[in-house]
Amino acid sequence: MVDVLRSWCAEQEQALASKGVKVEFFEGGAESAYIDLQSELILSRVSLWENGLCDIESLSVATSEQVMCQHHEGLQRDSLVSLLNGLVNWMKEFREG
Repeated sequence: MVDVLRSWCAEQEQALASKGVKVEFFEGGAESAYIDLQSELILSRVSLWENGLCDIESLSVATSEQVMCQHHEGLQRDSLVSLLNGLVNWMKEFREG
């Protein structure tokens, strides 16, 4: 699963940048990794473990308040990619208030 996350970041980095979303990949250890996604209004972290566990936390850049917190289990390749694409779409559409 970590390889899927790494590949998604590499494949999407340029397209995301053109939409105003910066993505960075970080190794979390032998069995985990995380990515940070930042738009003008939202900072999100997706933490992923090799066994398919995934946590997503998003903060408002303006207020530093948490605006999303999700936990997912049993993710497979397709469901992870769908989740990541959905998060990016949500970040682009997010409005304060």
